Amino acid sequence: MTGSEMKDLRNKLGWSQQKLATALGLSVSAISHYEQGKVRSKSGERRVTIPPVVELACEMLLVKRERGEI
Repeated sequence: MTGSEMKDLRNKLGWSQQKLATALGLSVSAISHYEQGKVRSKSGERRVTIPPVVELACEMLLVKRERGEI
């Protein structure tokens, strides 16, 4: 999942960055950085993709939304 895909998913949920950050246990800054592709690894290398655990959590939120659970 790229940052733009994460933003699209968040928009499909109808959520703000704050709401997604709270749901994932992340900061709003982290969500913003992921969406803008500004996240860097410890080695300083730019990462364009979202960590798998965050990607999975986002996708699960979308599934729950489609089921009417949230």
